[in-house]
Amino acid sequence: MDSLFIDVMKNAGIPGLIFLIFYIYHKSQTTIYENMAKNQNKIYDDIIKQNTERENRNFETLSDMIETMQLNIAMLSRIESKIENNTYCPIVRAQKEK
Repeated sequence: MDSLFIDVMKNAGIPGLIFLIFYIYHKSQTTIYENMAKNQNKIYDDIIKQNTERENRNFETLSDMIETMQLNIAMLSRIESKIENNTYCPIVRAQKEK
């Protein structure tokens, strides 16, 4: 490294040294930014995957809720028909039988 520094100073002078420092700095910063971009892409992919999984779970939950609601509606319809026909209330049923 010392011989490279001395050769640059002999041949190119201070501007060459400044360019060499800039080149090394630029190369290291480019590597850092590329690594950051790769990490961000991984993070975004993970977020998208988590959102997809959450949406699938929500869909399954809502499907189960729809089935439960349909069962509740069917049971309430049966109760309503029994009330309208007066066969649900034991007192009314006993009076009808007499």
